[in-house]
Amino acid sequence: GEVPIDNELLAQNKLAAAEQVVVMDNGCMCCSVRGDILGAFTSIIDAVDSGNGLDAVIIETTGMADPVPIVRTLLQTPVIASRFALAGVVTLVDAKNILRRLQELDEEQEDDPDAPPDEAFQQLMFADTIVLNKIDLVGSAVALEVWERLRSINEKADVLPCVRGAVDPAELVAATGFDMERMGDEFGEDHGHEHHG
Repeated sequence: GEVPIDNELLAQNKLAAAEQVVVMDNGCMCCSVRGDILGAFTSIIDAVDSGNGLDAVIIETTGMADPVPIVRTLLQTPVIASRFALAGVVTLVDAKNILRRLQELDEEQEDDPDAPPDEAFQQLMFADTIVLNKIDLVGSAVALEVWERLRSINEKADVLPCVRGAVDPAELVAATGFDMERMGDEFGEDHGHEHHG
């Protein structure tokens, strides 16, 4: 949302550096990525250099965010790229609602073939891991249709079906399948969504 409550929650419970959460100034990470993400990683680097061990950094976007500008920043900012490696892009998919959303996107594309790619489609296309949530809320025929539709967009991603988001965290942080070639020409393009106001 427009008002991040994470800072207030964190102020009530001082977290160790290894569990630090850095909240970006506005919810749209792809728009503020250069300044905010660089500041966040600078804080993380300072904590590590002070002797606080670190296993991984997980970036969670709220809602829809185009992964391309975020990945571009991580890979092309020397202070970040010299100290961190991108293991993968994980996307959460709602099995109950994804087919309707993709149908809407297909219709929008038919109406305006020159429209920039939608964030939901970009997330699916560039994911290394797709967490397919709410699989218990659809029948086997719909689950198969969802699976086939996801594969038509991204044939290489690992798909982890789950119920109520219950996924072994080790499966998420162990992802090492990031494929730069899948990003292709996107690294030279600006993201194409409207800014929130």
